[in-house]
Amino acid sequence: MKAATNTYETLDKAQHSLPASPSPSPPPSPLASRKPLSQPHQLPPPTSAAQQLSSTSTIPATLKLTVLCAALNSCNLGYDLGISADLAPLLQQAFDLSPDLISMFIGSLNLCALLGAFLSPKISDYFGRRFSFAISSVFFIVGLTVQAAAPSFAVLMVGRCLLGLAVGFGLAIDPLYISEVTPPSLRGALVSYSEIAINVGILLGFIVGFTFEGLPLNRNWRLMVLFGTIMPNIILWVIYKGIMPESPRWLMQQNRREEALAVFSKIYGSSNSNSNYVGEMISEIEISIAEEKQNYSSKITYTTLILRPPPFLKRMLLVGVGVAFIQQATGIDGVQYYMAFLLEASGISSRSARFGYMVLFGTLKTLTVIIAAPRFDSFGRRPMLLCSLTIMTLGLISIFSNLMMDSKFPALAIIGVVIYYVGFSIGVGPVCWLIPSEIFPNMVRAKAMALTTVVNRSASTVVSSTVLSLSSLMSWGGYYIMLALFNVMAFVFVYYIVPETKGKTLEEMLTFFEMLTGGGGGGGGGGGGGKRENESLNGFGGDIMMTQTNTRTHVHTKIRTSSFGSANGADEIDSPDRKSDPQSKNLEPSAYDFACIVPVSENDEDEDEGYDETNLNLQTVEI
Repeated sequence: MKAATNTYETLDKAQHSLPASPSPSPPPSPLASRKPLSQPHQLPPPTSAAQQLSSTSTIPATLKLTVLCAALNSCNLGYDLGISADLAPLLQQAFDLSPDLISMFIGSLNLCALLGAFLSPKISDYFGRRFSFAISSVFFIVGLTVQAAAPSFAVLMVGRCLLGLAVGFGLAIDPLYISEVTPPSLRGALVSYSEIAINVGILLGFIVGFTFEGLPLNRNWRLMVLFGTIMPNIILWVIYKGIMPESPRWLMQQNRREEALAVFSKIYGSSNSNSNYVGEMISEIEISIAEEKQNYSSKITYTTLILRPPPFLKRMLLVGVGVAFIQQATGIDGVQYYMAFLLEASGISSRSARFGYMVLFGTLKTLTVIIAAPRFDSFGRRPMLLCSLTIMTLGLISIFSNLMMDSKFPALAIIGVVIYYVGFSIGVGPVCWLIPSEIFPNMVRAKAMALTTVVNRSASTVVSSTVLSLSSLMSWGGYYIMLALFNVMAFVFVYYIVPETKGKTLEEMLTFFEMLTGGGGGGGGGGGGGKRENESLNGFGGDIMMTQTNTRTHVHTKIRTSSFGSANGADEIDSPDRKSDPQSKNLEPSAYDFACIVPVSENDEDEDEGYDETNLNLQTVEI
């Protein structure tokens, strides 16, 4: 035990000599439930280029152009949402449709989007992300063209189903692609371009609907639909011209390292500092992919992903799928699809006035997302989500208050809608696509994003198809106070379940969630049945990060070692049950083990001999 005592003296000395600075993200470590790596996963230190990329004012033009091209895909969905308010009554007149058939037409989009989302990973994993964008665009063009030329309701439904497949493909691939081409310091702002594009599309749909309103019945709705083919044609053009490159992380998974290096160099710029940063990023991705292939030799299917995920992946799914569900469960489609009904129930009877307010709301929503986007990388995802849900709840209460008054006060409803839209746009809207796109490891990212999209679209289907029936059952006021209660429950979920993920590379997320679940040893959901002893894992800072499971405690602390070797160099530690074991260097975790992650800063200076200045070591000590 003498050696162990000296070890703890060294630990204590190292901890007390630390500056009070935030600890870096711990490097990935081999866990008991996973095969040990031949080499420790050592992440490259941040470079000056990485620091330069931390400001949106220094976003390379090629990176911004790449992200904008991808975001056009989301604009397609927004446009359909925007024209739907005017399209439904026009179709009802043109084809003499019953309310049930109109509901079938509106709801079929999300139902077919579920199928598109499930099929998306097979295409994006085997053929690449760009090919998925191309397939989505082709389905958009064909679906919209069939609808615009439809001579009957049956043909109209065929076009609508093709459009739904396109939406499913697009929602699953858009934020995923953007997260794979952006650096961690800018991911929050750039992935938010998808939400910005959706809002631009909605606003464009409002304007186009108003522009074609005066045309004859058989022409106006057809031109409204056909106008939507412009954006997917632009996407096909930028893919054909090579303006939108393939995802470098997908290329790395296909062992096409030189192509991935060329893509990163193109979109980040060719300066010396950026070239160094790109080289280090490529090395980090290589290590991460090699580790995943070594630890998970078999492919993870949908069955494994849903029914038998390991604890860390179960927690990822709870967080990623949970926030995607929240986006719809908090009622955005219930407010957006039926805005005309809400405004009329609030005392605004003029159609032109209702249209003017809808354009105003759409403009405000778009501007709010644009202003909020850079804050996701500075304030963090979690605080913005909590603030967003609080503001949305206040907006819904304001709407409820007006609807319950005997004498309607339209201004109160308008203020409530404005508050609700602002709240949605600063958090729930963009962050609920941002978090799922960044937390899943390479091996399951496409499938997990597809599952996230399926849950999101399923919730959207339920919400949008039950608005009228629920409002009839409990009144419009009762419906909106119900949405307010859902927002309160969502706040509780985010507060207790969703961790802070800003600033982490996609490759660091695997280790981060392993730590949250006690190294893979516990159950899912709340983190393997574990209890958090320190909030730094949830983004509140602190030099020591600790998770306690039912069997062991891991203490992750910013320290350095003197006599420590590599993760297997524990021969100085004496224990009764390992004295006679010639393989005692390979210690297995016991019920009272402490695992210490030891990152070494390049700027650290210490005169003690034997300190390892280069390696990131893992030491397991039995007490």
